[in-house]
Amino acid sequence: MSAVPPETYLTRSAAAAREAELAETDFRRRYTEELAAFERKRIHAFRRNTLLKALSSAIEGAEDEKAAFAAGERVLTEEFGLEASNEAHKPILEAFRPVSDAIDTILNCEDELDHEAVLTALETFEKWYEARSGTPFMALYDSYSPETPVVDF
Repeated sequence: MSAVPPETYLTRSAAAAREAELAETDFRRRYTEELAAFERKRIHAFRRNTLLKALSSAIEGAEDEKAAFAAGERVLTEEFGLEASNEAHKPILEAFRPVSDAIDTILNCEDELDHEAVLTALETFEKWYEARSGTPFMALYDSYSPETPVVDF
């Protein structure tokens, strides 16, 4: 039978050092994760703002709801490459329609202005998109699609 060596000041000091090291490592991991989450939130907020500005510029002065939707669709085509001719993109463009409608109402109608309606419509769309695709809509800005030249043979 082997005897357990008695705890000494050196073993206790070494255990305290290991404990401190583990605590620091855990903190650094949590800090890195939290910082990354804040960074994503900031990036997506600025992207959202940029998108809303582009939509507002495009929709302002639209003659009717149909023209406002077409203007919003053009912005989504320019910003994200979403095309009405692509069957996979049609449901996305249609789900985005309430955002364009809300902006159109504020910019081109004489109704009582409800700015919250725009933000709510965009939030609803983004939740729908993420539930459908598993990724945030604003992450589409991260997708690089190189220009492909059109060549006639």
